[in-house]
Amino acid sequence: MHDRFKKKFQAPPANARLRHQIALEAARRMFETLGPSEGDPLDRLGDATEGEYYTAKRKAAAVLGHRVRPGDLPSDSEVRTEVIALARARGGPPGPLETKTEPAEGEAPLAILGALGFQLRRLGLAARLTKQGAPLNEAMDRAG
Repeated sequence: MHDRFKKKFQAPPANARLRHQIALEAARRMFETLGPSEGDPLDRLGDATEGEYYTAKRKAAAVLGHRVRPGDLPSDSEVRTEVIALARARGGPPGPLETKTEPAEGEAPLAILGALGFQLRRLGLAARLTKQGAPLNEAMDRAG
C-alpha cells in the first residue's frame, strides 16, 4: 500500500538559498501588484495583507519549480525587505540613512572605483600580514 506520509515522499526542507530565491520572486510579484501608479509603491506596501504575501510566496515557489512546505517559505519581513531593495534598485527614493552620491565635477567614476580598488587591495594585504603575525602598524606600512 502507498503511504503518502512516508519521509521519502515529503519535500526536502528548504535551504537559505532557496528561501532567498523565493523571497526575491515573491518581491517581484508584490512589486508588480503594488504597481507603478501614482505615489510611492513603498507607501502601499504597509497595506498588503498576510494573504497577499502568502499568495505571492506560493506562486513564487511554483514558478521556480520547487515543492516546499508552508513552514519553509520565507517570512513576510524577508519578502518586504526584498520589495524595498527592488524599489530602490528601480530608482525609488533613498532611505533615511542613504544619500545619493555623485562624482564631483570633472571626476570620472572609473577613477573613483580605481582608487577604491587600490585601498581594498592595500587593506587585504595588511590583513594577510597581520594574520601572519606582523603588528598592524608594520603591516600597514609594508602594504603601502
